[in-house]
Amino acid sequence: MNTFDSKQADQYYKLLDQVSLEGMKQHLELIDVNIQTIRKKRQKRVVQLSMAAILSIIIFFVSGVTISSGFAEAISKINLFKPIIEFIDRHKTIVDIVENDYYETINASQTIDGITLTVTNVIADESGMIVLYRLESDKDLADIYRSNVHVELLQGGQVIEDVMITSGWYPLSEGTFYLENSIEVSAPQAMDYSDRRFTLNLSLTELSFEVPFILEKDIIHSKQIIINKDIMIDNQKITVHALKISPLKSELQLSISKNNSKKILQFNELVIYDERGEEWGRIHGGVTEFSSLAGDNITLFFESNYFRIPEKVTIEFKEIEAIDKEDAYIEVDFSTMDILYLPNILDINLQLMKPYTLAYSYSRLQSPEATIALGNLVDADGKVYYNNFSSYRGTDDDVEIEQSYSESQHEEPLVNPVTVEVTRFNQFLEGSARLEVEIQ
Repeated sequence: MNTFDSKQADQYYKLLDQVSLEGMKQHLELIDVNIQTIRKKRQKRVVQLSMAAILSIIIFFVSGVTISSGFAEAISKINLFKPIIEFIDRHKTIVDIVENDYYETINASQTIDGITLTVTNVIADESGMIVLYRLESDKDLADIYRSNVHVELLQGGQVIEDVMITSGWYPLSEGTFYLENSIEVSAPQAMDYSDRRFTLNLSLTELSFEVPFILEKDIIHSKQIIINKDIMIDNQKITVHALKISPLKSELQLSISKNNSKKILQFNELVIYDERGEEWGRIHGGVTEFSSLAGDNITLFFESNYFRIPEKVTIEFKEIEAIDKEDAYIEVDFSTMDILYLPNILDINLQLMKPYTLAYSYSRLQSPEATIALGNLVDADGKVYYNNFSSYRGTDDDVEIEQSYSESQHEEPLVNPVTVEVTRFNQFLEGSARLEVEIQ
């Protein structure tokens, strides 16, 4: 969120005065924020605006509405708008959704002790959902919207299974009485909308909201483009299976050959663009990919061009982070506190701490871009333990990381020795590859 003082707010309202409110109305309805509502907040000492709250205004700017050059120049000079412009540049998909009226206005609310939670709008497709909500209060929200905020989404009265739900949380400045936020639901398989009844549950410090809502609009089907082509980079085989395009996102489905000599860690630069040269950017916020535990099946998320499908796309694999498989893990024994295997290529100082904690550090003096990260833990019985706590301290000279694994993730006790996978290492495959895909 962006907090700005009264001087910045005055600049903001002067700019808004130059815009036709009537012309902006249909775009502002996306999250049910209008200029009059924002102006009322001038009575408060601090105005708190999330990216969700300002998104509709920016959509107005970028969706073909004529704006005076003086207004555009003034906007570019206000620091407040810099992160907003960057945000909308990473979410071009939202512009298409608004222009094609593929969102649903809900405006269902509940008020408890003078605080009102409103589900304002929902965007839903087979890849998942975005639920926008608003909190308004005569009390200072900074006192109750703290680190113990819990958000969940129910469908038909039950917690939605087999999906990932993410929600950005930001500490609020004192004097905040109004905020807008959202939750994102990402579904590995096509989301089931046979039951259209949903409930947003939001728990604050001492309050628990339950706001039910029903989706009325039709859910349009994703478009699946079958590819099934192999590429070879540095003698490593990658199969591109399909490109699935939904209104909210596009999904590139890949698999990595188990016969490869290297473990693929990350696709740092993978680009999709159409015959017009328009790039489908990677999605950065929320869930950015799905992968199997073995790492051999991967789905990467990109922006969507659902409402203007091109005739063909080009997929370029430019920079792929990888490491030899024999160097792709460490092995330790927490019962004896011994380091059993640490590849020489991993130039880290590693310490074992109880209970089930790794502390490691590495230098950036010789390589400023150095990045090393460890991930899931697998015990001797094959049980997978996820990192449930981590701390990071990084400078230009060195990096220190501490991460812990909770034995309570499984009913059976953790069995030593254990391996911990390498998830980041700044070493790359040599070469690149390109695929041309015709879209029927």
